[in-house]
Amino acid sequence: MAWTLNSGAADSDSTTDGFIRSVTSGFVALRVTTTGTAVAPRGFGVSAGSVTVGLSTGGTAGTFISYSATATAGSFIFAATANGTGNFNTTLTNTSIGQSTVYALPDVGEATGRVLCKGSAAATDTALVKFSGTAGLVTSSTVLAANGNIYFPSAGTIVLKSSGAAATAGTTAAMSGTPGVVTVNTTAATATAKINVTRVTAGGTLGNVTVSRSAGVSFTITSTGNETSTFDWSIIESAA
Repeated sequence: MAWTLNSGAADSDSTTDGFIRSVTSGFVALRVTTTGTAVAPRGFGVSAGSVTVGLSTGGTAGTFISYSATATAGSFIFAATANGTGNFNTTLTNTSIGQSTVYALPDVGEATGRVLCKGSAAATDTALVKFSGTAGLVTSSTVLAANGNIYFPSAGTIVLKSSGAAATAGTTAAMSGTPGVVTVNTTAATATAKINVTRVTAGGTLGNVTVSRSAGVSFTITSTGNETSTFDWSIIESAA
């Protein structure tokens, strides 16, 4: 196809450096009519080192699309989303780095994912991160992790799951039988789990108690006495 340049003074064109561009506005003319005439572009511009795609006045959205070297293997798209509260800009930039770096976005396995970000305030050293309640935004928690230990520098507790098939804490029913026995069904009672029991309500003839388990199914507390006691229990899974 032959290129025919517009001759209008307000939108005259030049082939300098092999580009067809609008001299007056600085826009690169990439739109061509059916007759091969290069006409004014729709929302693509190069000015003072910046590349603009779309129109700030609205009506024309712009995206940057990059394709890989493999045909029909997808693309990487940069696209703006309208702000609901004002005409604000979003800028991606790097800090000063000491080497060339490639950042790879992982596959989230869903149609929509988020990149986790934190505000400009310095993170607390060794603090575990927590979700802030704003989508994609994380912050420092008050829980610290260091040297394989977890610390609660301010008031806090560990809460164990007390219901469901995989419960990790609770209170047993009263023992029954001669001697006293009570069984708790929970898949958390694995072969490597640490099961802790504490008599909470004494009843009957107290004795010494032992704990046995059917791994991944239940655990049983057995007394040497004819007890009717109840027990608080908790399970912590140990590392292999």
